[in-house]
Amino acid sequence: AVELAPRAALAFARIARSEVEARFSYCPDWVEDFATAEEPGLARRLHRELEKRLLGDRERGFTSVGPHADELDVFLGERLARPYASQGQSRALVLAWKLAEIENLEAETGILPLLLLDDVSSELDPERNAFLMETLAASGAQTFLTTTARSHVERAASADARWLHVHKGAVEPF
Repeated sequence: AVELAPRAALAFARIARSEVEARFSYCPDWVEDFATAEEPGLARRLHRELEKRLLGDRERGFTSVGPHADELDVFLGERLARPYASQGQSRALVLAWKLAEIENLEAETGILPLLLLDDVSSELDPERNAFLMETLAASGAQTFLTTTARSHVERAASADARWLHVHKGAVEPF
């Protein structure tokens, strides 16, 4: 989250075009000094936590500690976003995180990942949706979008876009 948080905050500012700033904070409950700890030390601590919980985790059938069990606190201004954010703001926060993941993966590997977005345009106003579509088109990432209205996503389509229509459970060329 340390690498993703600044990227996500910037992406949210671009998508939401709001006065309210987004902040993302990841702090696992199994370590108190996460922000200042060195990575090798964190790896050792996590390994110790996993070992301590191994028997109980085996009985329950899942691993109870690790990044998958930690929380990511998302703030809008000084407030936690979960109870405060509108549906559009929540969607913009998720999209900002996804865009940050894409940017981070490309920066680390040099490869753009495949992006899957399900009906992303239905909860964004036309201006934010247009911005998102332009951002996706400019990214060069291969993107699979679903939508209830083709007009919402046409701006992101490249000349080689393949359009499909689902009707009564059948997928047909559109």
